[in-house]
Amino acid sequence: MGLIKLLTFVLIVLFILALLWSFSPSFFESPDYKTLRKVNNFEIREYNKNLVVMSSQGGSRETSLRVGFSNLARYIGGLSKEKTKISMTVPVIQEKTIDNKSWKTLFFVPKKFSLSNTPKPLNKNIKIKDSPKTQYAIIKFNGSPKNKLLNEKTKMLEDWIKDLGIEYDINKIRYAFYHGPMTPGFLRKNEVHIPIKKKN
Repeated sequence: MGLIKLLTFVLIVLFILALLWSFSPSFFESPDYKTLRKVNNFEIREYNKNLVVMSSQGGSRETSLRVGFSNLARYIGGLSKEKTKISMTVPVIQEKTIDNKSWKTLFFVPKKFSLSNTPKPLNKNIKIKDSPKTQYAIIKFNGSPKNKLLNEKTKMLEDWIKDLGIEYDINKIRYAFYHGPMTPGFLRKNEVHIPIKKKN
């Protein structure tokens, strides 16, 4: 009987920890957006103008994400001319560069900063820029974001956009990750974002 109680206690603790882990992104600052349409796991969102810090690198998507995240983590940890630490935000964004030869990893800069007072990175590969107000079609899903899963969700999102008859730019697709790689796959929240043309 004692063993059963112990196992029950352990399972309850693990369940609570899993819940806390799954809700952990809610403790971090996120960019502001307005939901214009929502159907199941699909959404049309309008993101406000945001300030982002980004790192660009070549290689596979997985490698560039790992290197880019590491570069940005060191930057927000104080690797800047001002040695100022910056709070982590979510989601982490990954997108292809315009020439499709490399990837960009982006963090949103907390709202208390502006382009003029954001710490200056020491790493020349890190850039700070304004991200314009944009509408995106979104698909939300859980799982470990491997290429196969991302491609499947991208196809589903494209089909949904086409059914709506909305113009979009697949060349500017981006992925949004809300949890780190140590999080169990079934708890990881991810999104695919495809920019769309605003309807008058």
